[in-house]
Amino acid sequence: MRLTGCDIRAHLAWQRGVGLFLAPLAGLVMLAACLDDPGAPPPGAFTSSTPTPSENGAGFDDQPDGYSGLGDFEFSTDSLPPAERIYFAYGEDIWQIDQSGDVSEVTSDLQVAGFSSSASGDLLAVLHLERDGDDEAIELSVFDDDAEEIFSLDSIPTEYDIRQIGSIDSVVISPTGSSLAVTFQNGAMSLVSLDGEVRQLLQPSGAIQPGRLSWSSDGQFLAYLDPWMSGEQSSLYVQVTARDLREPLADAGESAQGILRARWVPGSPYVVFVKSSGSTISNGGDLFMVDAESGRQELLMSAGEIAPVAGIVDIAPSPDGEWLAATGFVPGDDHPAFAGLWIKNLQSGLRTEIDLDSSDPVTDLWWFGDELLVRTIDEPRTSLPGTYTGREGFRLLQIDPESGDVSERFADESGEP
Repeated sequence: MRLTGCDIRAHLAWQRGVGLFLAPLAGLVMLAACLDDPGAPPPGAFTSSTPTPSENGAGFDDQPDGYSGLGDFEFSTDSLPPAERIYFAYGEDIWQIDQSGDVSEVTSDLQVAGFSSSASGDLLAVLHLERDGDDEAIELSVFDDDAEEIFSLDSIPTEYDIRQIGSIDSVVISPTGSSLAVTFQNGAMSLVSLDGEVRQLLQPSGAIQPGRLSWSSDGQFLAYLDPWMSGEQSSLYVQVTARDLREPLADAGESAQGILRARWVPGSPYVVFVKSSGSTISNGGDLFMVDAESGRQELLMSAGEIAPVAGIVDIAPSPDGEWLAATGFVPGDDHPAFAGLWIKNLQSGLRTEIDLDSSDPVTDLWWFGDELLVRTIDEPRTSLPGTYTGREGFRLLQIDPESGDVSERFADESGEP
């Protein structure tokens, strides 16, 4: 799954409320049912060219109220390193695929509640549910690319034991791979180094609930949603990791679900995000970009260009910040129907629909070196758009963003490893 945060409480609510543990990662996105409204994508949707924002912010809308930007900070132009391997959910476990195409198991017999990998893929952070009698806790483990555990909560000195702060919500590995940003159910956020040092970024607070974290490529900033839980209208914030500074980036406004996803564009001050509206399906919305330096926003893709009622669901910027992939969905009879996959060049502004030669929904987006890797599934087992529950058969497809050529990297027809 493409979650840059690991939505643990949604997982537990699904498990307890339904009484059926479909697959640990499925609960991460069990946030709401989709609207059953008609709509169909027009031919050639998302093929037009739009101008890209310039360095001085030209092309962005007026600055939103309440946000003046982070102009006092210098934003790095460094890209992220290309991924040497990609981690993906496979049934109830986590597997990896490397550049040679070899596929192997990383974790087994863990009740996985979420995971995050480093940019290069040399580290994997896993949140997993542990039970001791009637007690439940979320544990954190970090594995290297040989699937060996190299760090856990037990590595943290007792005086800094983050388990005493409250139950863990999400984790994301920093671009350098030297530390992890961790959020908790009580609203706290900590920076945890792999040598066991802990620094508080946000103190516990009943007024905030950060989640779905995304690092800037230089590790200076964390973009995140708050509050991120189902039924709440999420806004977008940025945390300056070197300071006790939290700034709003984009407000939920009066949109139905607020902001649903956000990803920092590597090597830039820009954050792309999906924001719902009254004309988008549940768990989908329109695609925007915000300049964290000035606070100005730009609409990149409108869900209305897919259909009268539709939604952009998933987004993934490339490690060099040049490309942006996005998926779209429209309502269907039993579950939302896949509307298409698009890749936008953030430098030229050109966006192109990718011909997958299939109507199978795309549930995951990763950038694998210079190319895009996607997961397509067979018949969906949930009413949530773009969701892999662990029970569907699937294919991993690799796409050249320049040519649009598609090749298969791995396939599992049974849905079971």
